[in-house]
Amino acid sequence: MSSDTIKVAVNGAAGRMGQRVTALTHSDSELVLAAALEASDSPALGRDAGEIAGIGSIGVPITAELGDHVDVVIDFSMPAGLAKIAEVCGQREIALVAATTGLTKEQQAIVDTAAQTAPVVLAPNMSLAVNLTMKLVREAAKILKNVESGVDVEIIERHHRFKEDAPSG
Repeated sequence: MSSDTIKVAVNGAAGRMGQRVTALTHSDSELVLAAALEASDSPALGRDAGEIAGIGSIGVPITAELGDHVDVVIDFSMPAGLAKIAEVCGQREIALVAATTGLTKEQQAIVDTAAQTAPVVLAPNMSLAVNLTMKLVREAAKILKNVESGVDVEIIERHHRFKEDAPSG
């Protein structure tokens, strides 16, 4: 591992997106998976993160606590998990990229506090389809704002059957 390798921790490592981030991190020569995290009651604790991600053993056990020597945490957990790791990241000045939705005001305040001392990116949805939809809605709004007859809009949220926190926060 070179000195400019980025040491990544994945919070929510046993979830679908956490597994994908684990696999992508492991396959990138500029990154190293330094930690894989789950809630303290997760049945995945102690298991190898690579095994759970379907890439074979990589020697990184899933734990409930963030160890030392981490440059960035990528969070695809649940609101309580994000609040917990955001507090740690703020205290240790560790960068945080979070994609968790459904935060309470208190949990959002914890993330906001962390952002005062550590770099924080809160992007509640990293899905290509959702980001494309948001762009298309902005374009439609520009066009429809000049329509005099009035326009009714209905928003329907649908997810794949594996999404645990549907509807999203």
